[in-house]
Amino acid sequence: MGGSAEYALRRWKREQQEGRIDFRYWVPADDAAIAFNPQQGARDEVAYPRQVIAGLADFEVFDEALRAFADLGREHGFIPVLTYTPAACIVYAPVRYADPEIGVVLRAFSLRQRAYFAERTHQQGIVFLDLTEPLRAAAFPVDGHDLTKLLYYPGSLHYTARGHATVAAALAPVVQRLLP
Repeated sequence: MGGSAEYALRRWKREQQEGRIDFRYWVPADDAAIAFNPQQGARDEVAYPRQVIAGLADFEVFDEALRAFADLGREHGFIPVLTYTPAACIVYAPVRYADPEIGVVLRAFSLRQRAYFAERTHQQGIVFLDLTEPLRAAAFPVDGHDLTKLLYYPGSLHYTARGHATVAAALAPVVQRLLP
C-alpha cells in the first residue's frame, strides 16, 4: 500500500509541474493501428516541447554545448557532425494521438528545433544532418505497412535494427564527403 501511495504522490507532483500528459498514439497500418508508447514512458518528449511552444523555455540551452563541440573539432582536427533524430510520431505522421493537442505541440516543436539546429550548426561550422526526411521515406516500405519493418520500437521509442540501418545509410554519404 505504501508503494502505491508513494507512486500516486510522485505522479500527482509531476502532473502539477508538467501538466497532464497522455502521450499515447497510434500509427496507421493496413488494417489496424500500431499502438506507440503504451506505458507512457516518454513524458519528456512532451513536457519540454510544451514549455518551448509556451515561451517558457528556449533552445539556447544548447548554444554552449554546440560551441564546445565546434571548439573540440578545431582543437583535435575533426569535423563535428550533429544529427537530428525526430520523434517516432513525427516520422510516422500523421498519427492519431490520445490527446490531439500534443500533436500540434510536437509538430511545431520539431519544426522550430530543426530550424534552430540548422542555423546554429551552420554558425559554428558543424555539419548538420536532419534525419527527418530519410526516416520518413523509410517509415513504411513500398511493400506496405509491415509491422516487422518498423524503425522505432513501439514500447520504448528507440530505433529498431532497421531504424539504425536507415540512419547509417543516411549518414554514410555525409561522412564519406568529409573524409580526405
